Amino acid sequence: MTGFAYVAGGTLGMDSTGTPLTTFTDPTCPLGDGQLTGGNGQGCTATAWTSAGDADAICITGTIPALTACPTNCSAADTDFDYTEDWGAQVGVAAGATATATIGGSYSSIAVTFIGTPGGSVRLQVNVGSTNYCVGNYVSGDVVPASSLVTDCYTTGGTPLPSLASVNQVVLSIVSAPVTETFTSFCMTGISFN
Repeated sequence: MTGFAYVAGGTLGMDSTGTPLTTFTDPTCPLGDGQLTGGNGQGCTATAWTSAGDADAICITGTIPALTACPTNCSAADTDFDYTEDWGAQVGVAAGATATATIGGSYSSIAVTFIGTPGGSVRLQVNVGSTNYCVGNYVSGDVVPASSLVTDCYTTGGTPLPSLASVNQVVLSIVSAPVTETFTSFCMTGISFN
């Protein structure tokens, strides 16, 4: 994984340009260059990363608001709470310098390590193009076979990941909840493919 690191968070607006829900106090925008908010860090032309005692970590600190009742624009899966907009917070890294870069290789499993206080349950997610595959209630360092990563891991069923070779991003998500969640120096510290 040699590509860019990023953060993302829930935003009130389906196009991810509306009112921020998830807020980040770390990382920040350098030199007063906008404000890092929900969505994909809109307001920043760059991201000023810090680390919590580990030079190889990518860390986030911030707040996810409590879930609210589902409004009219929720997806079919969101029957009680508004997960469509208030879905939580993410920290991730891309496989390479371009959006189409993949890890390649014949790997059968992945393990990701993290430190810090997530404030809620963690979901391990890998992206293949625009398709997300995940496993819920992820614990740091757990080895996950490729076939255990599925689409829609937050519902029953889902399609299993056919191969780790096509993965272009690895992501840790903190899932929103009915209560406000604060995450402090939550850091992705390592990724291993086996």
